[in-house]
Amino acid sequence: MLLSYCRRKLQIQINVKHPIHPHILQNPLLKSISNLSDSPDKPSLTLSYLINSCGLSPESALHASKRTKIKTTQKPDSVLDFLKTHGFSNAQITTLISAAPRFLCANVNKTLKPKVDFFRGLGISDSDITDLITSDPGMLMRGLKTQIIPSMDFLRNLVHTNENAVRAFRRCRWMVTSDVKKRMQSNIAVLKEYGLPNSQITDLAKLKPSILAQKNDWLIEILERVEELGFQRGSSLFVTALLTMSSLKKTTVEAKLELLKSIGLSPNEILETLRRMPSLLRYSEKKIEAGMDFYVNKLKWKPSEVVSVPILLMFSLEERVVPRSKVWKTLKCKGLVNEGELKKMLMLSKERFLRKYVTAYEKQVPNLLKAYNSRETYNFSCGIVKVK
Repeated sequence: MLLSYCRRKLQIQINVKHPIHPHILQNPLLKSISNLSDSPDKPSLTLSYLINSCGLSPESALHASKRTKIKTTQKPDSVLDFLKTHGFSNAQITTLISAAPRFLCANVNKTLKPKVDFFRGLGISDSDITDLITSDPGMLMRGLKTQIIPSMDFLRNLVHTNENAVRAFRRCRWMVTSDVKKRMQSNIAVLKEYGLPNSQITDLAKLKPSILAQKNDWLIEILERVEELGFQRGSSLFVTALLTMSSLKKTTVEAKLELLKSIGLSPNEILETLRRMPSLLRYSEKKIEAGMDFYVNKLKWKPSEVVSVPILLMFSLEERVVPRSKVWKTLKCKGLVNEGELKKMLMLSKERFLRKYVTAYEKQVPNLLKAYNSRETYNFSCGIVKVK
């Protein structure tokens, strides 16, 4: 029954005489099938090799066999040997061949080795190279002189140093596997029209080069949305807002704006908040709501007072805001700090906060460190309230 099923599914019988590559484990199911010799069907070298030597499943092998044909094992064996000696794991080889089976027919010395050597020459480690190629097999199938080197040269000229170019390449690998040079040049021209100086365009290419590789219409739409929020062309925050908006759907931004409106902020206050910190839009609605609830309902601050320092909404309530608020309230009740001290306390690093507001007052308030570390809830009058 098992053999009959596999005949119908794959229309093959595994060739037991076909050599199994030493670094790939045989598929157990097919190994058992290959031992059956009562079938007159002729074996398929392509399917047999994909399964036994490359570790593909029967289904994946069947699909891959439609995209490549193996007539002899000489080239495929040399490709697998090359991959193995260059640090590719069995799982990576299987993934790579599944995605790009024609890889098996590549010429190692003419197609594969020169490109790997080129990436090594850029200072990319072998482990990074294997990850890059596994995630994007087409990288090694592109022309070295016609595609990869010109793209890297363009990127290097844009970001000034080889190190910056490699960093940008890692963040947007397909920049060297597709013809994006003209598109990038067009997008750079658009950014200059919006007042971005060369230094900001360079920073953008370092931080998120994929923005420059997108379609022209997409970039223009994002730039228009940034401008609608009140960011001035050419300002330092314009790039920050562009980075933020490029990673968010329009509906997501609209939902965040509605949330800020629902907690009592006027349109002008919302725009002013986003001008101060456009990255606030990246945070979840749940986090923003929880932060506003604590500051407004527990500490009795006005919403406008909270968003005047929008980074407050990015701090962890459990790890930072609540513990420090306990210390602030305890010290305030003893007249050791004033009403407006909390914002300053929240902005300090943990080490400076503990040194300035806990260690400095440990003699006057012996239980201050205990209050800071306590998981008990606080009533924000003058004391700790234990949870019943």
